[in-house]
Amino acid sequence: MACTYCYHEGHNRRTCPTLTKRLEDDAAKGNSFAKTMLAQRGKGTGHKKSTRRCSFCKQRGHDRRSCNHAKAYINKRASETHAVRAKFYDKMVENEFGIGSLVAFQERDWCYLDNRYKAVTRTGLVRRILWEDITTSSVNNSQQLVQVSYFYTNQDDVTKEMTKHVPLPLCVSMWSHDINGEKLEEIPHDSYRRRNAAEILSAGGAGGRNTSHMMTDFKKETVQYIKDYDVDVWSHEFRRLFTHEQIEAFTAQNEKENQQDV
Repeated sequence: MACTYCYHEGHNRRTCPTLTKRLEDDAAKGNSFAKTMLAQRGKGTGHKKSTRRCSFCKQRGHDRRSCNHAKAYINKRASETHAVRAKFYDKMVENEFGIGSLVAFQERDWCYLDNRYKAVTRTGLVRRILWEDITTSSVNNSQQLVQVSYFYTNQDDVTKEMTKHVPLPLCVSMWSHDINGEKLEEIPHDSYRRRNAAEILSAGGAGGRNTSHMMTDFKKETVQYIKDYDVDVWSHEFRRLFTHEQIEAFTAQNEKENQQDV
């Protein structure tokens, strides 16, 4: 690590002692910009590092970047996401489903003759798989994760190409066991989750998945997920992944590291 301010190694610009000293001197002379910069660096405001409050675990003495709860969650969820998408991909390959597959799907369309909505079966071509939306919640679910294109003829006999998102085929989305080998509750045959699924009519490519997707990408995705959905230690999303004993261990580790930094 090399500082971009003094170019010495062992620290960065945010913790640079040379820059801090200069800002402190300027702030003492009444420089408002220096006072603002010191406040952002955790100095010049009277607030010590020990008073910082982590937005993830709510403990004081650190922030989310150094929080052991957050680190554990990011690693766990990234690994889980990687595993579940890999299994979805394997099921797509096994059933020859993916980009270019021809599928049938149900849609409600307005019937002008009967003046009411009717269920119709349409045929579409798979254009895209929404891999970024596939998580453990996608298992045995009817999430619309497949983008298809199809031709639609309106009442004026005008035909145009349309796009729509439809659920994955049952052979891909319905699992008997989760990624940990635990048996899952069977979805009833008359359930909307089953009736609403796409049906494979012809084979296609292998899902359009980037097989070079690295674990670092899943970790970045998880960090963004925390920001987008305000995940913290009290959320169900966090509590389902860790036992009470594990959470207590993360808390103890945070406290130990906070004391060392004082």
